[in-house]
Amino acid sequence: KTVQTLDELDVSKPCIDCQDEGYNVEWSQELKIHESFDEYLRAWVLIHALHRKLGFRGDGPGMIFNMSVGYDYAGIRRPNVQWYLDQMSDASDHLDGYVDIVAEDYPDVHDVDIPTRLSDTITLSTMHGCPPDEIEKISKYLMRERVLHTSVKSNPTLLGPERVREILHDDLGYVDVAVPDEAFEHDLRYDDAVAMFRRLLRVAHSMGVTFGVKLSNTLEVLNFREVFEETTMYMSGRALHAITVNVANELNEEFNGDLPISFAGGADAFNVPALLRSGMKSVTVCSDLLKSGGYMRMLQYFETTDAAIDLVGATDLTDFIARSAIRDPGFSDFVSILSTTSFSDTGLNPDVDECEALAGLLSGGFEGSASEAIRDWGVRRGLTETEVGEFGDEVVKALARINLRTYASQVRQAWELKKGSFLRDRSKTTRPLGLFDCIEAPCEDECPVNQRVPEYMRAVQEGDWDRAVEVTRRDNPIPTILGDVCDHLCELTCIRTHYDEPLAIRDIKRFIMQHETDPNLIPQAPPNGIRVAIIGTGPAGISAAERLAMNGFSVTMFEQHPYPGGMVAGAIPEYRLPRHEIDHDLEALDELGVEIRYGQTAGKDFTISDLRGQ
Repeated sequence: KTVQTLDELDVSKPCIDCQDEGYNVEWSQELKIHESFDEYLRAWVLIHALHRKLGFRGDGPGMIFNMSVGYDYAGIRRPNVQWYLDQMSDASDHLDGYVDIVAEDYPDVHDVDIPTRLSDTITLSTMHGCPPDEIEKISKYLMRERVLHTSVKSNPTLLGPERVREILHDDLGYVDVAVPDEAFEHDLRYDDAVAMFRRLLRVAHSMGVTFGVKLSNTLEVLNFREVFEETTMYMSGRALHAITVNVANELNEEFNGDLPISFAGGADAFNVPALLRSGMKSVTVCSDLLKSGGYMRMLQYFETTDAAIDLVGATDLTDFIARSAIRDPGFSDFVSILSTTSFSDTGLNPDVDECEALAGLLSGGFEGSASEAIRDWGVRRGLTETEVGEFGDEVVKALARINLRTYASQVRQAWELKKGSFLRDRSKTTRPLGLFDCIEAPCEDECPVNQRVPEYMRAVQEGDWDRAVEVTRRDNPIPTILGDVCDHLCELTCIRTHYDEPLAIRDIKRFIMQHETDPNLIPQAPPNGIRVAIIGTGPAGISAAERLAMNGFSVTMFEQHPYPGGMVAGAIPEYRLPRHEIDHDLEALDELGVEIRYGQTAGKDFTISDLRGQ
């Protein structure tokens, strides 16, 4: 979390609301500055120790160990923040003591070379409404006096009010989320940001460090929920993703791919591959890890990324960028992008014919990786090693721009980002949350008959078909019919939607009933001597008859058609609901002794008075 001089804050609680998209009203950390440093140093030692203990490759762990500070220049120059920056630069006074703590459980940590400098990279986080000159002043200080690779966390409002609202409301359907005009009025404007970033890139170049941006900060919105007392709150998570991607695309085009971008805006396991092939230098995630599964969700990020890399036959991330772009319809723009690129350091200036030749080489297929193919092409052209390196970097930037252009367009219509795709905000059910017995699947709460979905799912997983059928029939009088035609709202609230997509609850119910040979019924109560007439053999009539007969009633059903099933049988085509599946549920009524009289129309063939007289 962002370290700031005000480290004794009374943060209102709750401060985070993440049922679906994320909202927060918190400031930054809730630790004092020395406690923040303590956490950084513990993590630093543990990561190095784990690298050795787990047998990972390389002399040390590969990572970006990034600091974050805020929120104004005066605060950063205060003694407590200065102490923090000093310690992060040289922790030699504290390192040995922390190594000794780890050594109590892992003595080999004493043999690990752990640098005393924890970090040389930093992200500047500023408050919404921070003036541009303040942001620039802090950034210059961090690069010139602290010699730190610096990123500025920027706001999604850079996209402007019309485009932000268009994406949020029209494209994604977050119509309840109102972004106030003030959010755009007091935040950094796009033109001011571009001019400032150009100046800061020059400062970074002169100091031999890197300058970039982190996209994006949260989006200021009006509070329309009942979680917080504040009038405004700050949005994160999947609702922010398409906006942030489009901000990234705008800046990427503005700077011809020369502005490093660290992405943070609704990243999840399924869009991380698209972000990486779009040239994002790093991807950070928070809101997604507040969902079910927590940190273990990260494994899925690597699985989907590996799968995406394998799909295009890539060998590494650079090759992934290149091979993805070559397959993209936007590859037709490659020549125009590369031929207008400024190769400032070496004076390279490939003409259109040369760029077309390279495009033909890439699109025609090549041996090895894209990096090797580009390098070989440059060597054949007579470029020096230095020139080949710069030229290869620019080619990859051009290819990443193609990927990001396409993704920025596609993401606005991505169904998984739309508000109505799943009912993720209904994961919390209406059931009271007690100290014990407090867990209930939301799919059960959403189901009108409170079907015990997890229980029959578990039975299927274990291959216990009889138990699966028994659990399904326990609550559901017509499970075979509903296995085909239920509107399965349970799937919209399935917790699995927080991972990828809902379980196929209705399909599995149909699969279960296909394994039922004879109706698997709960023992029937003894006859109670009470006779009941039910008019109609539709789903409601069948359900009522089954429940009454199970409890000892003598049931007679009256149906005007020569077949049972009501609207289910008469209106739903047989290819959608086969006749034998309706008959299968009716077998349960036969087992229970329910009588069905066909061709009996109420008011014509019998009256209520007739029934009462029987």
